[in-house]
Amino acid sequence: MAQGPSHREIRAGGSESERRATGQPRRTDIWMLTPMGTAGKGEAFPNGGAKRTLRAQSGEQREIFRRSSSEWLSNRVAPRKTSPFVPVEESTGMEGVLCVRCLVGLWGDDIMAYQRPRGTVDLLPGETDWWENLETVARRLFRAYHFQEIRTPAFEHTEVFVRSVGETTDIVEKEMYTFPDKKGRSMTLRPEGTAGVIRAYVENKLYANPGVSKLYYVGPMFRYENPQAGRQRQFYQLGCEALGADGPDIDAEIIALSVDVLHEFGLEGVSVELNSVGCPVCRAVHKERMLEALDPVRDKLCSDCSRRIDKNPLRIFDCKRGCQAVLEEVGAPTILDSLCSDCRQHFEGTKALLDAFEVRYEVNPLLVRGLDYYTRTAWELTYPGSGSLGGGGRYNGLVEQLDGPPTPGIGFAIGMERAILMRKSNGGEPSQKSGLDVFVAVADEAAAITAQKFVHRLRKNGIRADKDYQGKGMKAQFKAADREHARFVAVFGGDELLHNTVSIKDLSTGVQQEIPEHEAIQFLTNQARQEI
Repeated sequence: MAQGPSHREIRAGGSESERRATGQPRRTDIWMLTPMGTAGKGEAFPNGGAKRTLRAQSGEQREIFRRSSSEWLSNRVAPRKTSPFVPVEESTGMEGVLCVRCLVGLWGDDIMAYQRPRGTVDLLPGETDWWENLETVARRLFRAYHFQEIRTPAFEHTEVFVRSVGETTDIVEKEMYTFPDKKGRSMTLRPEGTAGVIRAYVENKLYANPGVSKLYYVGPMFRYENPQAGRQRQFYQLGCEALGADGPDIDAEIIALSVDVLHEFGLEGVSVELNSVGCPVCRAVHKERMLEALDPVRDKLCSDCSRRIDKNPLRIFDCKRGCQAVLEEVGAPTILDSLCSDCRQHFEGTKALLDAFEVRYEVNPLLVRGLDYYTRTAWELTYPGSGSLGGGGRYNGLVEQLDGPPTPGIGFAIGMERAILMRKSNGGEPSQKSGLDVFVAVADEAAAITAQKFVHRLRKNGIRADKDYQGKGMKAQFKAADREHARFVAVFGGDELLHNTVSIKDLSTGVQQEIPEHEAIQFLTNQARQEI
C-alpha cells in the first residue's frame, strides 16, 4: 500500500500497546486502510503487507474519506458483512480501501442517516398486499363480533405501562423505548396495545356507557429486543378488548374470535394453548407453595427469577433462561393446583363453551403469558413450526390499576409479522392483490380530456383505474397495463371519440369489444364487482 507524502503512518492495528511503543498520541480521527484486493480481517495480505491506520491531515482529506464512505453505503457496492471496506479515491495519496467498521466508530449514526434503523422494516408495494389482506379479514370479523375501532397514541406516560404491564416483566425491565420529553416527563413508545386502550377507556369515561365496551385496534408497537424473522423492534399487532363482562361466555367468544381471524387469513392449523392463572386469592396460595419449593434452590435460578421469586413467582414459568429445568427438578406446583372454586368453575365453563364452538385447544398448566395483569383465562395461539402467533387473557383488575372503577376485561393480540410470515411460507398469493381493474389508454391526443374524465368517473364508482401520464405510445401503455395487473384496457382514440364509444379489451381472455361510452362505466363496474 502506498503512502502519500502528506500522510503519516500512526500505527499498525491500532492497539494501545502499539500506540505506546511507537510514541504516538491518542487520536480519534484515524482511518484504517488495507492493501487493494484483500478481503477482510484475519486474511493474509499480498507481499507480507499489514493493515495500517493513517491520519488525514486536512479538512479536505477528511471530506474525501467521508464522501467515499457515504457513497459506498448509499450505493451498496458490496454487502457490508462480507466486504466491509470502502474504496479510497486516488486523490487522497493512498491506494487501498477504507474499513467501514472504523467509519462507524468515527462517524457513528452520521454515515448511517439514510438507512432504516435496525429492527425496522420497509413494507413495500406488493408486500403490503399481505398486510392489507390480514387487516381486511380482521376488521370484517371484529365488526361481525360487534367491536368498534379505537386508535390510541403511539406513546404514553411511562407509568401507564409500569402500572399495567408489571414492574417485573421483561417488557418493563428490558424492552421499553423510554425517553424524557422537553419538560423532563418520562414517555414510552407503546410496547403493547392493552394498556393504552384501558387508559383511554378510563380517561374518556367509556365505562359510563351501557353494556359491554368492545374495542379493537391495529397498529405499530415498539420493543427493544434482538431482531429476527417475524420479530422486529417496531412491529405490528391487531387486537381487541372487551370490557364489562365477567362470565366464561365472553372468554370463549373472544378466544374463538382470535382463532377465526387466523383461520380466515388462511392459517387453518392454528390451535390454542389454554390455562387459568387464577385470581389474587389463588395467587397468594400459589406464591406460598412456590416459595416453599424454590427457596432451597434459589441459587440455581437466573438473576431475574431469583429477584422475582419474592414478588411474582408465577413469572418464573415464563423464563427463557433455563429456569424451567429447576422447576421440573423441584416439582414446582402449577397455578392450576391452587385455583379457588370460583376460578375453577370459570375455567371449566370456558372449556365447555370452546368444545361447543368446536375450537381446538389443549390445557397447558405452564402457560402464564408475559404480562402481570392477566387473571383467570390465558391462552396462546400456536401454529406448527412457528411457536406463538399471539394470545390473550382476562385482566379483571387492570382498569382499577389505572384509576378506573372495578371493571372486568379480556382481550387478545396477534403479531401481524408472524402471521404473514407463516401464511407466505404456505405458498399462494394474497387473496386481494394490488392492481387495476381498468387501465385507460389514449391512442389520440385529441381524446386525452375525454379519457381523463372517464378515469375520474370510474374512480367515483369505486373502480381501481389509472392511465399513462408520460406520453407513451400504445404498445408501451399496454405493457404498463399488464405490469399493473389490469383486468381491462379501455382505449380512447380518434374513432372512439367520433362515435362516442370505448374500445374495451379483456386482458385475461384477449376479447375486445366496442361499447357506447355511456354504457361503458356500468359494464366495467359490473365486471369489477363480479371479481370481488
